[in-house]
Amino acid sequence: MHVRLLLSTLCIYGFNTFLAQTFSCGSTIIYQEHSYKTVEIGNQCWFAENLMATMNNMGEEIAIKQGKDEWVESKVEPAISFPSDAYREEYGVLYNYNAVVSDDICPTG
Repeated sequence: MHVRLLLSTLCIYGFNTFLAQTFSCGSTIIYQEHSYKTVEIGNQCWFAENLMATMNNMGEEIAIKQGKDEWVESKVEPAISFPSDAYREEYGVLYNYNAVVSDDICPTG
């Protein structure tokens, strides 16, 4: 959960920097065909829901690792996991460390 919130924060920071004149917190942002609500907490803008991106911001698929063994083996490449499409729609995607620190999941700008 902490990784998802951190990732959401980084994404919103990028959007605020890029869209400073047209974006206002509380608006909906569309990224990779998903609508994300935003909410202001204190003086920061956050995603109000978990990120569901399955591609990086260059349009390349992120490897999906579903089984425990596959997930453990994904120590060097960015990877994601979700038990089913219904789970992904409800809760978002679980990103491994390499996916998060790659800076390629959040929208550019």
